Amino acid sequence: MATLRQRIKMFLHPPDIVKEDIITLPVKIRRTGLSYAPSTIGSTRTYEAPIFNLGEVRIASEVDSFVKRAISKHTDVILKEGWYLDGDPDAIGYIKKRLSLMGFMTHKPWDILLQEICDNFVKYHNVFLIKGRLKKGEVLPGLRLMGVNGLTPISGYFQIPPPTVMVSRTRVGNDIKSWKQVIGYAPRTSTGVVTISTSGSTNEIEIKPANMVHFYKDREEGEIFGFPFILPSITDVKILREVEEHILNLIYLYSHPVMTWKVGTQDKPGSDAEMQVAEDRLKDGPISGVFVIPGNQDVEIKGASQRAIEAYSYLQYFKSRVFTGLGTSSSQMGEGDTTNRSAAASIGEEFFDRIRGYHRTLSSFINSLVIDELLLEGGYDIFDRSKKCWFGFNDPDVTTKIKKENAEVQKYTNYLTTETEARSAMGYHPMTDEMRADTFMERVKKVLAIIQAVDEPYGGSDSAKAAANKNKTQPSNQSGTQQAPKPRRGSTKASLDASEGTIVSEDKESSYVKKLRHVFELTRNDIIDMVADSFDPSRSKIELHRAGLIFQLSEDDIAGIMQKELLNLYSNGIENVAKDLNRTPISHEEIMRLFNDLVEMYTEDWKNFHKYIFTRLETNLTNVKTKEEAALSARAVFDSLQYLVGFKGKTHMYKSWNMGYAVMAYHFGETEVVIEHHSDCAKCNEIDKIKLTGNLLYIMSPFHYSCECNVKVVSRSSK
Repeated sequence: MATLRQRIKMFLHPPDIVKEDIITLPVKIRRTGLSYAPSTIGSTRTYEAPIFNLGEVRIASEVDSFVKRAISKHTDVILKEGWYLDGDPDAIGYIKKRLSLMGFMTHKPWDILLQEICDNFVKYHNVFLIKGRLKKGEVLPGLRLMGVNGLTPISGYFQIPPPTVMVSRTRVGNDIKSWKQVIGYAPRTSTGVVTISTSGSTNEIEIKPANMVHFYKDREEGEIFGFPFILPSITDVKILREVEEHILNLIYLYSHPVMTWKVGTQDKPGSDAEMQVAEDRLKDGPISGVFVIPGNQDVEIKGASQRAIEAYSYLQYFKSRVFTGLGTSSSQMGEGDTTNRSAAASIGEEFFDRIRGYHRTLSSFINSLVIDELLLEGGYDIFDRSKKCWFGFNDPDVTTKIKKENAEVQKYTNYLTTETEARSAMGYHPMTDEMRADTFMERVKKVLAIIQAVDEPYGGSDSAKAAANKNKTQPSNQSGTQQAPKPRRGSTKASLDASEGTIVSEDKESSYVKKLRHVFELTRNDIIDMVADSFDPSRSKIELHRAGLIFQLSEDDIAGIMQKELLNLYSNGIENVAKDLNRTPISHEEIMRLFNDLVEMYTEDWKNFHKYIFTRLETNLTNVKTKEEAALSARAVFDSLQYLVGFKGKTHMYKSWNMGYAVMAYHFGETEVVIEHHSDCAKCNEIDKIKLTGNLLYIMSPFHYSCECNVKVVSRSSK
């Protein structure tokens, strides 16, 4: 009951809080059902240790290298990509401040505490945190807090070793009555129960349930403690170490072979004098171990030979048992093995699934038992998702994440999903107007497009407009430009069917190459303008620091053109082989993966092309005297390399069509395709056929620039 002085103080300085700000917690439902708790006798409070020995887990993790490495591997991967807070920005700022203050007051930063939590969670499948609380009247700077359930606000969390924790609980409902930390007790008796006197001692402390946080994993219903996954493997580890000891004994026994010196024969045994002479000779023998002996004497080296047991297979068997029990593979434990790439990827994926399970469990406990209570103390409504925040771990499998995000981008760019759906699938919030204004498109690409439109409007001439109108009436991707390879008359192999159409018409440059040339010309003009603007007669060298941005924008445009135009050719090749084999095209993720690899290869090739241009620019722009000379030198570099654009574009087109054709033929069950030659090139004519495999990227024609060889399946009638 408050004193008169406290009442007057509250009247003069009422709390700065209104009724609407008070968060009402739901009523706790009382649990029912019997647990495995022991019966309580009289008024004595009975405390239980775990039914298994956590102390044994601790010893194993400290003395055995395999167990230690397995725990460290799990912990490292759990924290590999870090953690995050998501949700309401105001709530995120509040939680970050609370965690920062806790780290300052407890002298242990949150990141270090989280690492220790993960380590104990993996090791014991149990984590115990004692809540430190502010004293009455104490406040945290810049925060107005109110404790939950009439208690003072939390000041910090302190982790205690799980092997030292015992619990007292009700048999009906399995409710926690009290926790106790005991140092030096026997963690397990014959019944798994230890009764502690209520008198207390310096080696034990009692903790109220409201001041203890308990995380657990793999807990059987009716129990309190989680079951460590390491525990069943400890016996296997002991057996493995015993096997290794036996092998060590074998090495010791047979590293020095036994030698027998036979004196005489069975018919005429050696005399005692002869045997004594042999012993003396052996004692005084040469260091080299070579003896000269009479013909009636024989020296034989006795080793293990084939009579000793082959222990290596046993060693490998028990080692595999240990690694399986610890949830790791031999490669993850630092051993080199012969596991192929596919099997290694499968093993790695299984390990990442295991880590994701730890992520889910830890995140749930941290959110419900730590973050939510801190939010309640700050006056946040934890039952309104829009007004709270939550904790989570970033997925450690970055490779799989990138593949999934690329798949979502593909679906979005092919009009299968909306922007909001694609961002949601990748874990991002919907794009707001403020976020959109800060994107690369708005800040850079649109600005440059406006500048280019003013300085050099594309398609502004009468000829360009006429070409644009012609493209509208007869688009190049319809009957204007046919995309299936067409062999020259009389030059195909006898066993091939004639194909219809050509990839590139003889009298007209393809739209794909035209687009590449257009981007190349825009890049050239931007570089020339940059060179002219950067010219300084007082310097012997022109600064090209802005060239990187220009090349980057050009590469983005080229990548978009490749993605769209080459996909049409790739798909056309697929349709042609389906027509040749009278089959229906099938859908397979490997087909699109190979196309993405193809585009990635040509995008990287274009980047290297730009690097070469940059090197040429640096050479040509050294010691130029005037701005006009600098501009002409820069133009000369691009003009001298412009022919490569056409060569590269033509190669891209033939490669895309052939890849689509061959990949679908492979998935149809074909084993090879033959080459239709369209020139007298000696290099091409050396190759008649290509064997189909799962990776055709680097063996598929064309074989050189301007190569027009296309592939074809052998007709059924010729097989």
